[in-house]
Amino acid sequence: MKFSISLHTPNGDRYLVCVSPLIEQLRRELELPEENIEVCQIVLDRERGDNATDINILSQITDFVAKVLLANDNIILYYVCDDINEIPNCNHNIPSQEYRSRLFSSMFDRYVRNHNITDIINVPVIIKDAVGNKQYVHIISDQKHDVSVKVIVDFVIEGFAVGK
Repeated sequence: MKFSISLHTPNGDRYLVCVSPLIEQLRRELELPEENIEVCQIVLDRERGDNATDINILSQITDFVAKVLLANDNIILYYVCDDINEIPNCNHNIPSQEYRSRLFSSMFDRYVRNHNITDIINVPVIIKDAVGNKQYVHIISDQKHDVSVKVIVDFVIEGFAVGK
């Protein structure tokens, strides 16, 4: 299953948010303890524009991700915070990846609280890759999949550590 949404701002910026399944080879390597679990990656792509992303767009992204998760009982989502583009922000003492990770957690956790959702977990994973750079990954799922989430977290940690 694949889900996507295109978002536009009044000033011409355009974003594409996609949720798509892991490639089959990775699915087999994961060896999840639960059957019928679909692990999907969240990919956020700025297709046009270079303005700071406003709160309205961030809220729409959060809403989209949450609705995909809530509408699909056996889905686990993961998001890798990229470091490709700098972020115009007031705190230049942290890397872009860390800023994105904190922002994602803050927005998603607020969404869950504001909608009285009690069974969704957002597990941030901070690891160092093979060359010593910090990587920020989020695993998001229904709490009932916590055993599979643990397997995915361990897989991600092992994969970054050995440069997979």
